[in-house]
Amino acid sequence: MKRFALILAAMTVAGSAAFAQMPHVQGSADALTVVATQPAAKADAALPSGHPAIAGGGPAYHSEKMQTITTGALRVLFSQGTKGGSVTELGLLHDAVTVELFARGSVLKTYQAAVSGQGAIELHDLPLDVPFQPVVTVHHGGAQEQLIGPVMQKYQPAIEMEMKVYELTSEKPAWTVGLRDVEAEAVSVNGQVALKVTEMMGGFNPAERAWTGENGVTFGVELPAEAKDILLGPGLAEARAMVEGHTITRGKTMLPGSTQYVFGYTVPVDHGAATLTFKTPADTTLFALYVPGTFKAQRLIGLTGEAQAEPARQLLKARKVKAGEVLAVDLTGIALPLPPATQPSINDIPNGIQLPGKTETKP
Repeated sequence: MKRFALILAAMTVAGSAAFAQMPHVQGSADALTVVATQPAAKADAALPSGHPAIAGGGPAYHSEKMQTITTGALRVLFSQGTKGGSVTELGLLHDAVTVELFARGSVLKTYQAAVSGQGAIELHDLPLDVPFQPVVTVHHGGAQEQLIGPVMQKYQPAIEMEMKVYELTSEKPAWTVGLRDVEAEAVSVNGQVALKVTEMMGGFNPAERAWTGENGVTFGVELPAEAKDILLGPGLAEARAMVEGHTITRGKTMLPGSTQYVFGYTVPVDHGAATLTFKTPADTTLFALYVPGTFKAQRLIGLTGEAQAEPARQLLKARKVKAGEVLAVDLTGIALPLPPATQPSINDIPNGIQLPGKTETKP
């Protein structure tokens, strides 16, 4: 879905030595969407005479140069994230760093490094034959903090990122969810109609330290008992989240600020009917469930319906939901959508790549 797609950054200068002209990415770890900013618009001056300007500025690759780009480079700058601290006082220098190249839910390659005296790591000769996203993990103070980078490929072979590393705390923060956005649609699974559910949850930690969790768990969300085909996306996949029973649990640390968690699953449909239930893991400002307009919503628990300008779907929502509260709805009239009158074109594909995940189930 477009809402969950990671935005592809625009073109930048080739070459592992061109760090000064890299797109610069800011943000804390576990960011769902990371957008690379462009170099100054003066880069257009490097275009050949008569070449059309590139929207947003920045030089373009020509096909012959693209064919020669086979490896990329990554630089990560580390800094203290906890107020009043410093990199030296934090003990960040020489911390172990792992960089994994994620593509289609699998790790293509893993690198080990240590933070230098300049508070940075540099990796060169990264293979670009398959587009990937770098996931940086810092092993600090007995815990792990992570940052997801933007897509790297031949069009963007060299990037620089900033990563804040925080001091740790075992005290649970008063974390909340600003928006829990859910979309449900009918799909065919092994010849049977099922309800495909995709969720995006925006968590916020107001503390200034990274929380190490309760018994090693920093995030947990209970799924419907009928949930199957569970998939984990950004915020969970790279953190090696687990599925225990019908609960998704995430380890690592919960960092200060915002983190987005994306996951999906299917619920079986019986004679065009299914029930969706949602247990709230933390106080939630807004819960929003979107379902096709052809579905009928009945027996709403904690939810209210709202008319949409677009008749193709309807919204069921709840505001200021307390932690532990259960929301539910019975849906009837569930059927597969009619096939489109025309075949989809390349323009219908969202301009982005979502980091998919593989479920790990504890024995």
